[in-house]
Amino acid sequence: MPDKLTEREAEVAALIAEGLSNKLIAERLNISDHTAKFHVANTAKKYGVTTRAEIAVKYVVSRIISDSRKPHVCSKCQEKVPA
Repeated sequence: MPDKLTEREAEVAALIAEGLSNKLIAERLNISDHTAKFHVANTAKKYGVTTRAEIAVKYVVSRIISDSRKPHVCSKCQEKVPA
C-alpha cells in the first residue's frame, strides 16, 4: 500500500492536476521553487509514478474514489443514502 500523501503533497497533486508548473505551484503556495520540486518528487514517489501526468491521474482517481464512498443526499427526499 502506498504511503499516504501529506496535506501539502495533496495540495501539490491538486495543482499539478490543474496543470500548474513547479514555479506556479511555488507562487500559489508561497514556497520556494526548490520546495515545490521536492513536494512533486515526493508525491510521485508515493504514487509510484514518474510523470506529472501520472500524478494528475492518480490524484483525480483517488478523489473520485474518495467521493464515491461518502454518503449522498437523495435529491427527492433529502435523506442520506449510503454510497
